[in-house]
Amino acid sequence: MKKQLLSICFLLLCIQAMGQSVSIEPGVSLFNNSSTGTEIRAEHTRPLKISAEGHLAPIDFYNYTQLHGRIRSSYSTMQIHAKNGVLLFPTIDSTLGPKFNLNATGKLVLADNANNGLYRLNVLENDENVAFFGNTNIDGNTTVSLNNKAFLTSGLSGLKIKSDVGIDFESNTTGSFLFKSDNKNRLFINGSTGYVGIGTNNPQRMLSVTGPSDTLASFKSSSTSFSTILIHDQFSLKGGRIFSGNIFEEYGSIKSSGLLFVTSELQQNYNVNGNYAMRIDNDGRVTIRPSYNGTSYNDAKAMLDVGGTIRSNTLDFTENNATERRPVFADKDGVLRTTNSSNEFISYNFSHVQAQNWTDEIRRGSGFAWFNTTTSGGTMYLPVNLPDGVKVTNIRMYVLDNSASDISFTFSRNAHTTNSFNTIANATSSGSIASIRSINSTANEVISNSDYSYYINISSVGNWTGNTLQFHSLVITYQYQ
Repeated sequence: MKKQLLSICFLLLCIQAMGQSVSIEPGVSLFNNSSTGTEIRAEHTRPLKISAEGHLAPIDFYNYTQLHGRIRSSYSTMQIHAKNGVLLFPTIDSTLGPKFNLNATGKLVLADNANNGLYRLNVLENDENVAFFGNTNIDGNTTVSLNNKAFLTSGLSGLKIKSDVGIDFESNTTGSFLFKSDNKNRLFINGSTGYVGIGTNNPQRMLSVTGPSDTLASFKSSSTSFSTILIHDQFSLKGGRIFSGNIFEEYGSIKSSGLLFVTSELQQNYNVNGNYAMRIDNDGRVTIRPSYNGTSYNDAKAMLDVGGTIRSNTLDFTENNATERRPVFADKDGVLRTTNSSNEFISYNFSHVQAQNWTDEIRRGSGFAWFNTTTSGGTMYLPVNLPDGVKVTNIRMYVLDNSASDISFTFSRNAHTTNSFNTIANATSSGSIASIRSINSTANEVISNSDYSYYINISSVGNWTGNTLQFHSLVITYQYQ
């Protein structure tokens, strides 16, 4: 070994001294007078070997008298030492920079022109793929471990980021964060405003959600308990389902620990189970059970418009059948009225009547009134006073007619301004019966006390035959409208 090293040193000294090229081949050493330098040639079947006794024997490289590089082996390892760093050039073109640079501070740079980097590992590429991490099993997973605290795993199931500590995405500039899949914007965070957009890269609020369908979000608990969305510890939205046997099956609620305001720039419509339940229009008018004409809601005619009945439990009554309950509305004068209302009654007895002619002698007694004559007819007047606006539906008169003559009544109205008379209803008895009976007539007259006065004529048909023809009482049936 000593002889071989001495031979090499002798050759190098000869090269420096004589300026000759040297060609070394297995078993043959040639020194050629060439300007291209010293050539050491070997074949794969007969490699060139440099050996030393013991380990760590170096090959040193000098610039003049300064040591700048060293190659040495130690057992099974090869060591390369450099004074200020190791550079690797892939070509002999001196105009191209190094592609590999391991500098004296221990920083490694891989780049087209690998100058000193800022970090332990610096990989720079000109708008191309920077690095690849994989394994020989194309169906397996590849994991990159970062200090055994964070792991990046890629495989057929996708990309997974796992960490034993918190994960922070941080930028020191106003640059935005964008997550895309299927070439569509899925999540966007504006670096200047902090606004978050889902389905949009132009969020206008702290959270903006844009979706392709009417349902933009769903909040649901995986258990059978209720789901609650809490807003600022003051306002909550709650909904859920309880299994059969408990009080609720499912419901939704809005709860506020303070004042609750519902604000809308346009009308609000509330639909319950497919039915239009309530509408608040642009003027603040409220309609209960609004009518929808197929294209829009019918306008409310008052601040509160009800498309159905109104009930007050403090004013309600014990209902025995459905016909007892009537719808109520207010007319143009603000009077509450009913349609198909219950019957009301007013009655008059024998003491209310008076003779039409002052010469007729009227007698009263034992619940009856009659004329004490047998040779002429007679008429009694009965004034009628009913509430304005009610509808008269029936007049019934109770009489005793045991005479050859009959007895009748005529319900009439008399106009205040023209003194004209109009008959509303009338009825006449027939035959003789020695007991009380009734005669009646239906009517359909709405009382207007501002236009008319009302009265009833009770007359004999033929001669009034004394106490065999008697008036007992009269009942008028009417309804509030």
